[in-house]
Amino acid sequence: MERDDVSAESYFSEQSPEEKAVVDMVEQLFQKARKARKQKQGKWEENFEFYLGRQWPYRRPSYRHSEVVNLIFAAVESVIPVLTDNRPQISFLPEDIEDRDLSQALTELVDSEWSREGWSYVLADCIKQSLITGAGIGSLEFDPRQNQGLGRIVLENKDPYTIYPAPRAKDVNDGSCPFFIEAKPLPTEEARAMFPELAPYIRGSVSTGVPQRYERSEFDTTLNSNAIRSNDATDDATSAFAGEESKKENESLLIKLWIDDDSVEEVEISCKDHYGKDIVENGVPKMEKATKKKYPNGRLVITVDGLLAYDDHNPYKDGRYPYARLIDYQIPNEFWGMGEVEQLKSPQRMLNRLLSFMMDTIVLMGNPIWVADMGAIDADMVTNQPGLIVEKTPGADVHRESGVGLPANVLSVYQLCIDAFDRIFGSGEITQGISPGGITSGIAIDSLRESAQTRIRQKARNLEKFLGEIGILYLSRVMQFYTTERVITLSEDAAALTGLRQFTFQIEAEPENTGFYIAKVVERNLGENGTMIPGKITTFKTKGIFDVRATVGSNLPFAKKAKADTSMKLFELGVLTPQRLLKDLEYPQAEQVAAELEQRAAQQAQAQPAA
Repeated sequence: MERDDVSAESYFSEQSPEEKAVVDMVEQLFQKARKARKQKQGKWEENFEFYLGRQWPYRRPSYRHSEVVNLIFAAVESVIPVLTDNRPQISFLPEDIEDRDLSQALTELVDSEWSREGWSYVLADCIKQSLITGAGIGSLEFDPRQNQGLGRIVLENKDPYTIYPAPRAKDVNDGSCPFFIEAKPLPTEEARAMFPELAPYIRGSVSTGVPQRYERSEFDTTLNSNAIRSNDATDDATSAFAGEESKKENESLLIKLWIDDDSVEEVEISCKDHYGKDIVENGVPKMEKATKKKYPNGRLVITVDGLLAYDDHNPYKDGRYPYARLIDYQIPNEFWGMGEVEQLKSPQRMLNRLLSFMMDTIVLMGNPIWVADMGAIDADMVTNQPGLIVEKTPGADVHRESGVGLPANVLSVYQLCIDAFDRIFGSGEITQGISPGGITSGIAIDSLRESAQTRIRQKARNLEKFLGEIGILYLSRVMQFYTTERVITLSEDAAALTGLRQFTFQIEAEPENTGFYIAKVVERNLGENGTMIPGKITTFKTKGIFDVRATVGSNLPFAKKAKADTSMKLFELGVLTPQRLLKDLEYPQAEQVAAELEQRAAQQAQAQPAA
């Protein structure tokens, strides 16, 4: 059958009633979640526009100043380095004390993959997303096609416009979210490659990310950002939109529905006695009927252009949705929080208007208008050239009207708006490295600095929760998919290639008890010829249950100095070893320096008896 002779409608009509019911269920839940999210979504586009500095209306006269001092951009960008320069750490604490060494290997494993895969950049995007829209959504899935067929764990920052949680959800995996939807447009050819059996029927139901049966605002997020913003009182903005409309191409709409399905099915199981053994009658195990959940770990349904592409168990054994939410400011009983931008837009508008007014006034004062009797001068000869001589008709009146100067209090009002902006954002002189006037006591300044970190500490706690959930998902992916050897290389100083350590990590199934995993860790040592040779082999039998902890260190300059001062005092008291002190100070090649110190101390100890 040729592709031109078939359509999605014809394929849909050929599907079984059960398959049609599944597609209808996906559409109904999608519509329900879309409607619930619509109110929040209305503010996102404006928040993005303010962050990018597009803060004036499209239609604005060209003679009015439309400059922007974008304090919102400065506020958002100032938070990210504070939370990410000291890279967050994910660690695993064992439930069973015998898994202590395995937990250390897992911690080193995630640390290695974090650096190799560049997850710090993904995390920064997720933080920025939360600051703008109120919530950032990260996903952690396993892609078996990557890494030359071995597969790779992939951390992604999801576009909030593609995420649709259940209407009354409070979080992703806290039990309040019965279903979770990711709906995104993708090129039709890519959709056909993903589902080759549906390729003849996939035509593309989306026009540049806009489903034909849904409202434009739901998906068309690129239209506004690409439109030409003009200050002229013309139809430039309208023509820009029309130009973008003509460039649209059809794409396909992919919907992933993750759902905690309560469907049950009837199965036959063997009867057990009081000791848990099978009951046998006439040499045949006695059977009985029972009902059980059809999808005990949850269900995943995928549709593309309204066609059923996948319907089966959740591919992840942990039964969790592969998403985590990073909140900026929590709103009680709501999934989508509130970001910094939302509360900063009002003082930013005030600043823009005051700046525009001041610039307009200054221009009028420096270039006053000409007032002349009709025919008194040749208007085409009048310019702003310095020293210009204007000839006028005798007896006619020609003069310049000076504009009104700036009100005396306009600058104080402008500064008042900046102060209000800083207060709402939670920023002040102390967080900007400026000592407050009138305070000279070091203890008082330290107290002010500590209190000034309140907002940052709140964001750090939210980030720790997010990373903890990512850590849980990561542990599950490792236990399920790392069934082939993974080589992990660690280095104290990657640039100098010092302190190199290497080991392989592999999960094997426990043949006797499926509730356990066999983790094998093989250390690899540097041989004489420069190659890595296998060393100590350690095998762990584990249930794979660990507590996940994430720590986020503040990178504010005074916080780092306070940490360094505390470490020095503890070292002087003999509490910290030189090795620990160097690590706390983040000294380059700390392990190498510590080894040299130990070697020097050993040499001195050997020389003392000889003396």
